[in-house]
Amino acid sequence: MQVRRFFGLFGGVLDRSTVGVLVLAVLFAGTGAAGGWSGAEAQENALVSAEPGAAVTADPLTVTIKKAYVADAIPSLAPARPGSRFVLVTVTVEDTSPRPVDARTSAASFQVALPGLRQFGRPVSPEAARPDVVRALDATPLGALQPGVVQNLALVWEQDAAQEVPQQVSIVVVGHTWRVSALDGSRQWFDPTPAATVELPLAPLPAV
Repeated sequence: MQVRRFFGLFGGVLDRSTVGVLVLAVLFAGTGAAGGWSGAEAQENALVSAEPGAAVTADPLTVTIKKAYVADAIPSLAPARPGSRFVLVTVTVEDTSPRPVDARTSAASFQVALPGLRQFGRPVSPEAARPDVVRALDATPLGALQPGVVQNLALVWEQDAAQEVPQQVSIVVVGHTWRVSALDGSRQWFDPTPAATVELPLAPLPAV
């Protein structure tokens, strides 16, 4: 069953009974995928380098980046699109702040250093590209992260298939600051600041 491919990526953190429930959930749930390069390289060189599987804290999140996969399509998450491929990264995330973190800020907490990224069918820079963030629990898009709750997530980026597939991929973890907006007085997560980078080997998505 193809849908098992997605849940199998989290085999180290999900027991068999949980995976069985998740497979059934996906069968009945609808899912969807919905600056300068030189400057990014210089910025990345100044970041803290973390190992895969190590916890990285970048307010308001503590993140553990695990594995990276590449595929022309991802069952239940990203159907095949002409001229595109997909990069999927598995992560564990905890909101370590005293307040919820909205889905937009969660997605903006990750960047991938790849050329040829696409979003909504258009080319986009690595700094601006936002991954689709999907919960491993039920393969649905992430909503707000609640304080103290640990979640296993999949980050999915779309890339131009004409680009060469690299052997490694660099994931940048970006922190934010909770403050008052100078424009309208609202309180939100602002000031995205890259905090750490994690180099991962990029492997083909496992077969069924």
